Amino acid sequence: MRIFVLLLFCLFNSAAQALPSGFERVSGFESFAPVHGGPNCFNLALVLNHILPSLRFSSPDEIGFYINSPLCRKLQDGEPRRYGDIGLIYLSSKKPIEEYHGFIYINENLAYSKNGDGIFKPSSYLLQSLENVYNTYDVPLTSECRQNQLKIPSRCGQAASFHRCESMQNYLSRKPKLSMPIQKINKAVLNFEKDLESFAIYDKQISWSAQKSIKHASKEFSKYLKNSRNEKLPLDCHGQFILGVLQMHFEGISEQLAYSTIFINDYKILSDQLKQTAQDAQIFIQTHVATGTCQG
Repeated sequence: MRIFVLLLFCLFNSAAQALPSGFERVSGFESFAPVHGGPNCFNLALVLNHILPSLRFSSPDEIGFYINSPLCRKLQDGEPRRYGDIGLIYLSSKKPIEEYHGFIYINENLAYSKNGDGIFKPSSYLLQSLENVYNTYDVPLTSECRQNQLKIPSRCGQAASFHRCESMQNYLSRKPKLSMPIQKINKAVLNFEKDLESFAIYDKQISWSAQKSIKHASKEFSKYLKNSRNEKLPLDCHGQFILGVLQMHFEGISEQLAYSTIFINDYKILSDQLKQTAQDAQIFIQTHVATGTCQG
């Protein structure tokens, strides 16, 4: 028994020393559950890949947006997985298929995951066996259901797929600078995300100045979209992606704030405003077809 415990400790310890960049910040939350519901498995995967800056709620739509963006690619079947790859479990029997759970792949024995819905009873961030993740989300013990790529149609019910992503910073470093209005909006959003994480994880109240800043950024973004629509400005694929990124930020922030209003009403007005801004962006993107293709 002592030998088994020692081997298990060594396995976890060696994995922790070789985890993906960015793990160190979140590994401090090992076995820790946030105070507020919201921060979840999808968000964890995006934060550890430096796609999102902060721990908060992320919807299946948000991780789906990034997984299918220039930041990420699907691993080919037979391609070796590596530390930091994003594993997604899909409800493959649904039409269309739905993202069900996300986790960070460590190796064939280990994963980093936040199991549970993370809403009414916030669950903990846990380093655990990959098999435990599969079993928790009812992924059958067959190669067909645990391949790198999900095959549609699938007989699995729940099935896994794996993706490799680059950081948002790396992507932006290869692209033209954002326009000044978008730079300012993006900066305000990222700054607010830091305060939002402190609220979601520790229940540290969001300052009035931070709320004022994100309200202003929200209004400026809606104004930018309106002006772009009126002036019929051309939209390339990179520009469309950046607008989609901001849409996802506003939507995710709004939903995280909305979870707190289940119990307290402090942030409802702000949540509603940001939700409307996200909807404005969604409508704009849907009605403006980008030229070119979104490749990394």
